[in-house]
Amino acid sequence: MPCPNCQQVIEQLNINIDLFFQKLETTSNKRQISELDKEIICQSLLGHSRQHIAQIFNLSDQQIRDRLSNNIYPRIAELMQIDQEQIAGKWVKLINLLLHPNNGYKLQIAPQLNNDNFQGSFGRQIFLYPPNQDIVELQIQANKFYQQGLYYQALKCFIWAWKKEKEIYGIGNPEFLIYINNCLIEYKKSLFKEKNINIYTLAVVVPFYHNQGHVASEILRGIAQIQLQINLQSFERISLEKEINLDEIKPDKLFTLNNTDSRIALRILIVNDPNNLYAPYSQTAENLANLAPQLNLISIIGHYSSEMTKKALQLYSQNGLILVNSSSTSNELSHLSGGESLSFFRLTTQDSINATQLAHYLTEKLSGKNNQKVAIIYNKNSSYS
Repeated sequence: MPCPNCQQVIEQLNINIDLFFQKLETTSNKRQISELDKEIICQSLLGHSRQHIAQIFNLSDQQIRDRLSNNIYPRIAELMQIDQEQIAGKWVKLINLLLHPNNGYKLQIAPQLNNDNFQGSFGRQIFLYPPNQDIVELQIQANKFYQQGLYYQALKCFIWAWKKEKEIYGIGNPEFLIYINNCLIEYKKSLFKEKNINIYTLAVVVPFYHNQGHVASEILRGIAQIQLQINLQSFERISLEKEINLDEIKPDKLFTLNNTDSRIALRILIVNDPNNLYAPYSQTAENLANLAPQLNLISIIGHYSSEMTKKALQLYSQNGLILVNSSSTSNELSHLSGGESLSFFRLTTQDSINATQLAHYLTEKLSGKNNQKVAIIYNKNSSYS
């Protein structure tokens, strides 16, 4: 965790000071920055004089001056590509340089989206927890960094968690992979803009409390692979492989993406759907529709059940949002009003077609056989049934 003064720089100045320190260590002076020099930099950024800093660390004014002149200013000048005289003692100017959006140190705090009736995350929270406590600790740390806008640090923690989960269980948590993509986009947002790469935001709504999260996990696995495969083209375009090893997150097999624009990046909002089939309307969909303008949301993938999909579609179509569904098969979703039909795309086959095919199959298989019985399970309260 950052030192108290580093934390003050993060909170008061919205500067990613840890990233700044890491970049300072990539200059021609490869030695690690001492903790004392980090403290001096933080104290100076917070507006304290050399004399005050000397008193804090029980050093002379000359000792602080020497550390600034010999250790600190040369590194900063080289990193910022300016003359040392331009920043020596001019900490306000340095703050302005650090806060310039093109330099990548200004923090963009992640918005808090959640309320009592809505749970959504670009990386602020985790829904799928493994039994391994080390991975859980990395998850928690990544969430904290993301909440502060420390996307580079959050990225590193999510990658460590992803690698450790693959090492222990042989397969990674798809939620981590989605957040890794999101962190990369947030961390390099200004560079995406510079390279004319358009960022599009999608939401995927899954039932984490259904079937112990297994259904949600497998839906997210497909979403994560498509997101990464589309984003890889943009990540390579801005040379992200120089900062992270993209091979660590690449899937073993790639889909064929014909004519996919290589100048787009997908940011995914993961949303939990309580899947309350008998509620009069979907509070999750209502909240998501209201958040859509703030998030620049262009489409939603979900919901899981036919009942929740039908309730949600009414709200999305009223707000001009597209709903793409891969699991709902109810016949009712094939007979929609004009507005709803324009907002809905389904990847599954409806129940009437499936039932007809199943009936034909059973008729052929059981033809001429005596005492064969077929059991049919029916729920009159479910449109899926």
